[in-house]
Amino acid sequence: MADVLIPLTPIYGHVVPLLAIGRGLVARGHRVTVLTGRKYAPTVRSSGIRFRPLPRAADFDDDDLDGWLPGRGRGGRLAAGRHDILGLFLAPLPAQHAALAAELRSGYDGVLSDAAYLGVLPTLLTVPAAERMPIFGVSATPLSLTSVDTAPFGSGIRPGDSALMRLRNRHMN
Repeated sequence: MADVLIPLTPIYGHVVPLLAIGRGLVARGHRVTVLTGRKYAPTVRSSGIRFRPLPRAADFDDDDLDGWLPGRGRGGRLAAGRHDILGLFLAPLPAQHAALAAELRSGYDGVLSDAAYLGVLPTLLTVPAAERMPIFGVSATPLSLTSVDTAPFGSGIRPGDSALMRLRNRHMN
């Protein structure tokens, strides 16, 4: 039986899919703890999983992103997207990392991290693999790679296999 920590960005689309994995681990006899926003405490606990809260500096309500990120939607779509990505994922990194480091002192056999929980990066980058517990990343979001065979991720443009479509994709990417 393993003791697994699952740190999650407190956004519904990141929490719920990984809770399904956590429930599967619990059903197989493992002890699972989720580190995420307080809003999700009842959902985590009702899944038979131990809950640990993120510190306030990393805990936000995904139903009130304007309250967490004043100035959302200003500027063009790219500026607004950049603002949200920096505010939701990058800015919480130091507090996420501190919470992860503190929680790991409790003793775990491994970490199954939401790929958007960037607080795991300092550990991955500074502790040699041979000296740290296993850390696995899981993404609940679509893979967003560029390819001559597809239009840019999120563009909503349908794929095509003609030479003209491939040229379009190469140019757009």
